[in-house]
Amino acid sequence: MHTKPNPWVYSVERILIVLAWLVLPVRLVIATEQLDVAQKIQSVAVLRFSNFSRQKDAGKILGYQLSTVLATQRFIVIPTEATDEFVAGLGDFELDRRVAQQLGRELDVRYVLYGSVVEYSYLRRAVKGFKEPVVGLTARLVEVNTGRVVWAKSDALVHPETATEELDGLTAVAQKIAKNCVRSLVEYFNQPSTASNSKG
Repeated sequence: MHTKPNPWVYSVERILIVLAWLVLPVRLVIATEQLDVAQKIQSVAVLRFSNFSRQKDAGKILGYQLSTVLATQRFIVIPTEATDEFVAGLGDFELDRRVAQQLGRELDVRYVLYGSVVEYSYLRRAVKGFKEPVVGLTARLVEVNTGRVVWAKSDALVHPETATEELDGLTAVAQKIAKNCVRSLVEYFNQPSTASNSKG
């Protein structure tokens, strides 16, 4: 004896099938958008920043921080440690956009990030023993194909409450300013005009 099919069961199944077909294009769109982001964020070499502060190795520290944060945002990064070895064999030179362009060609990347550290120290206040870490930098992104500076940023950050058990105040502020710079870079790459140029 055959039981009569329940029409409600078939109705639910039909609804689920329809929903699946409706959701599939949305998933494809999301996947395509993620692919676009992956395509337009290209390889970048991070050079050691020129150091105009009184803190030894401040340029190296900021370059390392920027390299680390960039790598979390799906940039293909040649970090400062690697570019240091390459640059060391070139002798003395003054770093500008043309030199950055040449270095980018030698390193086979699409962009080169370089700049300078203008402040990396503690500001002492009138209150005895109280000091505030301050970090300031300028950064430029050179497009290797054209030699143009396509993005630039100057930033300074003073923050009294940054020290943790793992990091001292200056290192914590350096991390914050590196994140600020990378956030600005990602915004630049997310512009429609930048996206179309990066795919070319």
